[in-house]
This record gives sequence, structure tokens and C-alpha cells, in this order.
Amino acid sequence: MADTERAVRHGQLLSSLLHADARPSEIRWQLVELTRMRASVAECAGRVEFYSRMLTEGRSTAAAHAQNVLAELHNEGALASADVVSLSRAVLTRPEKKLVRAQLSWLDRTVRGEPECASAAVRVLAEVIETTADIGLRERMARIITRQLRVADERTREELADAARAWEIEERCTLPPRAPLARFTVASTVVETVELYRRVTARQHDDWSLDERFLDTVIRFTYRDRNGLSTALGRLIDHEVPAAQQDPSWWQRQQQRRWCDKQPWSMRTLAAISTGALRYPPRGPTRSTPLTDRMAEWGTLVLEGAVLPPFALATPTFDNGGIDAAELVERLREYAELGLRPGPVDFAQALVRVAPTARPEVLVMADALRLPEGARLAAWLRSDHSDAETDAFPKYLSAALRGPPPNERGRSSPLSEYQLPIPEVQAAWMSWVDRDRLSRIVNLPGTKGPRVHRAVMAALVSEDARDRTAGVDALAALATADELRPDLLARALPVRAQTGRLASSLRDTRRALGAHRTWPLLAAILPVLFASNPTPGLPDVVAMAADCARKSGARGDLPGLDAVLRRGDASRLAAAARALSVALSSN
Repeated sequence: MADTERAVRHGQLLSSLLHADARPSEIRWQLVELTRMRASVAECAGRVEFYSRMLTEGRSTAAAHAQNVLAELHNEGALASADVVSLSRAVLTRPEKKLVRAQLSWLDRTVRGEPECASAAVRVLAEVIETTADIGLRERMARIITRQLRVADERTREELADAARAWEIEERCTLPPRAPLARFTVASTVVETVELYRRVTARQHDDWSLDERFLDTVIRFTYRDRNGLSTALGRLIDHEVPAAQQDPSWWQRQQQRRWCDKQPWSMRTLAAISTGALRYPPRGPTRSTPLTDRMAEWGTLVLEGAVLPPFALATPTFDNGGIDAAELVERLREYAELGLRPGPVDFAQALVRVAPTARPEVLVMADALRLPEGARLAAWLRSDHSDAETDAFPKYLSAALRGPPPNERGRSSPLSEYQLPIPEVQAAWMSWVDRDRLSRIVNLPGTKGPRVHRAVMAALVSEDARDRTAGVDALAALATADELRPDLLARALPVRAQTGRLASSLRDTRRALGAHRTWPLLAAILPVLFASNPTPGLPDVVAMAADCARKSGARGDLPGLDAVLRRGDASRLAAAARALSVALSSN
């Protein structure tokens, strides 16, 4: 082949290899032909731009070939060291670990041979290390940075010295405190009640807080200012309820009775009862829920002319549906002073909305209540709700507290976390990963036991990357509240764990929590993984554990690690296990 034809063919092959739509078989054939050409250093030196683009943009096989060619050019002095450093910025962000490892070796050799490139190389690595997910690669980059900083210029050393120490020995930073719970707002005037009524009787609304707010408002203003409430709502009620005037005739009362026979308990009928426009109880089919049963309980008192309570016990304190323990005790104290007994349904809903507490002043106040409900509340506040006496609750509430029957695991919770804000109960009903619900559950007050940790682990090993992100966020929320239990998380690990997915989640966890908070998780999970058959993602988890153990100063034995070390092979798992053993014995 003539030199001219050879040069043309060389250029054609390089140009073809740069096409992103080339099939793998075509790339392999072109690489074979390119290798057979045995292009000289001089020929390749005239095509540096093509080879550089192939290394940074080409398919992995083409990029590996270009990397070898460029390294040879550099050794022969046909490629400047500054160009090697410049190329490294793009190559080190590629997903192929083999390619990245080779580039790191090349960059390290380059800096060793020409120390004047150290500053530029260190700056490139400092940019790349922050976005590198693989723990082994991060460790290698950190070692090169630490070593080459010694020969870098003074400005670079000053700017990156603190960062290098942080990569090499992670600082024990504190997690931000959990944000305070937002208060549940209630209507303060009768005028606000009219707007609430319009919103809750609209055809479509899915805001649970509107119903709770309207029920609370109706109960309070019926007790304080029933005339004002009737005046405000009267114009709306007159158009919706037959014979709503004060003195209906016999025929109009009959007409109202027939209307009530078809009406369920709803916000419309509740408002009509509170204003006196409705004189008979609704008898239409009504789905039994905490809200509708509380309506019926209070509405029946109004219709019977009984003494009315000044407020509802079960109105939430916080916008997650929970009630502050001290506030519920104070509400019951006011009931006791008025000589009132709380309605069974209203009290049951209030009880499940309050979390256990260790505050001695609240427990003393609960014990001092002169009501039978006071003793029940005190016992509830001292328990973790895992063995609650469900028979004392309404039937549907008892069923929800017990969790799903063994043969009905696919059912979702019959009550939302706003109606039943007990983390363990809600987690028991989670038979699949529900990202939004998981986020709400881990932020509820109350005990986060094995069921919550099982739900978090299910998210961490999920096939969906969005679920895994939600699982990491849930871990961070538990850690922030000091409620994370590594032993429970390890116990929830599936028998056939997807270790690759778990490794991805743990990498994100390490970024969120730091090495010293991630190590207890790894120390609990690894013995379980060691006891099962080795999986492809296990070396990554062990390598991460070695990094976290070294940076957190962990010491001691890890069950199952010796068995991996005794295999004595040259696999990635064995290398990672040796690194972990060294870290645990040298701290």
C-alpha cells in the first residue's frame, strides 16, 4: 500500500471509529484493521487530535486502543505531558473503571517524570474526585493527590491541603437537626368557616386537613357562638337542606325525614346539624372512618340536646396528623374540669395520634387526670404501641392497628398516616415500596422498629433507582433523629439480596452520612452478606467498608471476614477483604 493510500485509509478508520452510531461488530473489525496497519509514531503523531477524541468520546474498545497509542506517543516524546493532564479531565469521568484506572496510572507516571505538571494534575483530580462514585477509585485519587501535593506549587498546596485531609481522613461533621414540625392551623373566625365549607363540599378535594379543620371549627363555634355560626352558614344551608327554616310545617318535617333517610354523614349534613337546619340524623349509607364516626358521635349529641364539648380532642397539633402529648393531657384536663367525658370515637382517634413520650412532667400530669381516660392515656404514653389493646378501639381502627392478615399482604393500609400516625403500624401495611409514604413514615414521631427498617431496606435494594434514592433519604432522616438501628436494617436484608443495588445505595448513604456513620451500617450488614453466596456487588461493599473503617478509626473483628481471607485467591473480593482487615487491625 502506497504511503498516500495508507494515510487516507488511516484517516478513514479513525473517522469511522468516532461515529457514535457504529455497531460493535464494525468497531471490532475496524480496530483489527487499524492494529494490522502498525502505524508508526510519526503517522500517529499527525493524528493526535483524532486519537484524543477517540479516547474521550469513543466507544470503550476504541477508547482503550487510543489510550495505548497516546501513551506510546507520550513515551516517545511526541505528546506533551500538559496534554496528558488535559486529556485526563475528560477520561476520568468516563464510566469504564478499567479505562479510568489506566488513565490514573498514566497520569501518576507523568507527574512523577515531570513534577512541574503536579499542580495542574492535582487540580484535575480534585475536580473529578467529588463526582466519582466508586470508593476504590476515590481512594486511589486521594492517594495521588496527597502524594503529588508535596511537589505542587504553594498556591495549589494552600487551596487543596484542607480538602486532601478531608478525603484522606474524613472529619466527624454533625448532621443538621431535624426541622421542627409545622403546626396544624385551625380557623379563628366564623367567616373563615364559610370558606372552609365551600372547599370541603366541593366535588373534588383530596386535602385531609380541610375536613379536620372544618370539623374542629364547627365543634368549637357551635359551643362558643352558635348564633354567629348559623348566620354565617345559614344562606348556604337554606339552598341545600329541605325545610331549613326555624318553624317548618308537619309536611316539611316529613320531607326532611325522607331526605335524611338517603343522606350519609358528611360535612354538608354536619354543617346543617350545627346550625339547627337539620333536626334528624342522616341514615344513608356511610363508610365508617375515624372522621365520619366522629361527625356522627358529635352530631348525635347536638340532635339529642346533650351537653356539648368545647372542642374536639382529636384535632391534630401538627400537620403530619400527630398530637402533642402535653396538649392532649391539657385538653383532657379541661374536660375533667367541665365534668365531661370524651366521646369514645373522638378519644380513640386522639389516642392513636399521640406518640409515646419519656417526658416525666407529661406522664405525671396524665396520671393526675380525674378521668378513666387519663389512666388509659398514661399507659399509652408509656408504651411503644407494639402490644396495644386493640379491643378498646372501634372495629376498623383495631383492624388497622393489628396490621394486614398473613394471607392479605397485598392490601394497603385502610387508614392514612394522618389518621393513624404510628410508624410501625403504617410500615406493616407497606407490601411494596411507596416512596412518598416511606418519606412520611420515617418523619412521624414514635418508635421506628423492625417494620420501618424493613421498609427502608426494601427501598435500598429496589430495582428502581428512584426507590433507592428514597431509601437513602429515609436512612438520613432516621440518622438525623438518632433513630437508625443498623442491627434491624441488617435483619431486614433479603435472603437473596441484590448486592449491586445495595452497594449503589450504600455509596449514596456514605456521601450523605459520612464514613463514621456509615461504618456501623456496613459492620452490621457485611456478616449477613458473608454468610450468603458471594455476589457481584460484594467486593464494592467490602471496599467501601475498608475505606469507612479506616477513616472512622474502627477496630475489632468482623464475623465472616476471616473465612473470606482464608480463600487466599487474587479476586477483587479477596483484595478488598485484605484492605478491610488491615484497616481494622491498624487503627
